[in-house]
Amino acid sequence: MIDIKKLQVSFGDYCFGTIENTEYHKITLNYKKNVASRYRSVPIHEAIHILSSEYYYISQKIDGHFYMLFWEDEQCFLVNPRGKVRLGLPVLKEIQESLTKNKINRAYFACEVYVNSPRPRSFEVTKILDSPDSEKDLEKIHISVFDIYQLEDNRYFEKADLLFNQLNKIFGKGSKVNIPKHQKIESRTEIEHYFKEWVQQEGNEGLVIRSAENFAYKIKPYHTIDAVIIGYAESDKEEGEILDVLVALMLEEGKFLPFAKVGTGFNSDTRKSLFEKLRFYQVDSEYLETVKSGIAIQFVKPEIVVEIGFLDAITETHEEPYIFKPILQFDDIEGYKLIHRIPAFSVISPVFERIRDDKAVNPTDLRLSQITDWLELPSLEQRNLKFEKSELLERAVYVKETKGIKAVRKFLLWKTNKEDSGIYPAYVATFTDYSPGRKSGELDIEVKVSNSKEQIYQIYKDFITENVKKGWNKV
Repeated sequence: MIDIKKLQVSFGDYCFGTIENTEYHKITLNYKKNVASRYRSVPIHEAIHILSSEYYYISQKIDGHFYMLFWEDEQCFLVNPRGKVRLGLPVLKEIQESLTKNKINRAYFACEVYVNSPRPRSFEVTKILDSPDSEKDLEKIHISVFDIYQLEDNRYFEKADLLFNQLNKIFGKGSKVNIPKHQKIESRTEIEHYFKEWVQQEGNEGLVIRSAENFAYKIKPYHTIDAVIIGYAESDKEEGEILDVLVALMLEEGKFLPFAKVGTGFNSDTRKSLFEKLRFYQVDSEYLETVKSGIAIQFVKPEIVVEIGFLDAITETHEEPYIFKPILQFDDIEGYKLIHRIPAFSVISPVFERIRDDKAVNPTDLRLSQITDWLELPSLEQRNLKFEKSELLERAVYVKETKGIKAVRKFLLWKTNKEDSGIYPAYVATFTDYSPGRKSGELDIEVKVSNSKEQIYQIYKDFITENVKKGWNKV
């Protein structure tokens, strides 16, 4: 059971709060990792090519918030992947009555929590759930139940036809609770018809398709976004070609939010021409990034605006409740500096579409609202994080004495043991110059970070090689 004393009391019987690491929170994360992760995102033009099946169940995808719905010990409540708990909502009272009527003592469901409106949007859900204006405001919250995780004491593994029959029996006649509009179809050729009707005409978020063999797909509208290239990786197979580009949005003058590495959609000519342009824009960056193959991103001046296509954008993964991205400050002389990291988003299957010569590098053309107009970005909730102590991996101090004046240079390499938080990098290398002959009165400190052990050790060695010459002695 959930201890109500740990929650914040709101209007009526409604109370909410964040309680992580409970058994219910673990079940919620497990569902995201092992069940929801099986859903493959497919563009509508490729839906005809999904695996052949005896039949398919096609259902509408509502634009709401994912929660697990728990009914246990006569307590009905919601838990999301971030550990947020909700009790006492009017819709939960209706669900409790329905489950009691069906003589169900214990059950766990996957559901979408949304606001009842002609075109529900996820932004409205957070506003009401976190800061309702009145008890009447809470009446707008509805729930669409789309899967059964456990029924009584047994995990539920039935096929789509039995699943929808069971859901219909329990929730089919609900007022504030329902199951998604769905239809059994025999052929993949019918998918496009329902996409046009339910998504394009009615404005729903997308479609979910379950086959007779329990293969599952998500079909959503294709999205595009304008972004600026701030880095590239050179191909390790074709000389003089790019492999990937790192693209970013512009939050305000000089501040950039990198969100995707794009490696598809380019033909050979485009890869060569971009390489020729970008190599002349190279700048320094204290923030490091690599592509999947381990090749380092070379950062460049933000000059080239491109259009990127993608299937979907997400704010959490099956492993983590937040996706953290860096905010970088750009300066023409010093390059990029890491300011901090924020909960942000990632895009699924990014594809290069074209260069946008008609767009400029400014906060309007590269605005974040290209995403936030339809996707709600999370705020960083207080999560009671407990960090492990950092571990010093390497330490080297060099001294050089000239005419009685002693100069000191120190090199450190740390393992933070905080990388799982999503806020901090795995490794940090620093070089500090204590020499009295510095031009600035302040200490000269250089810091670089990485999530790659191999890369950070190379950075550490380069620090020493570049800054320790003849006459320096290790102490």
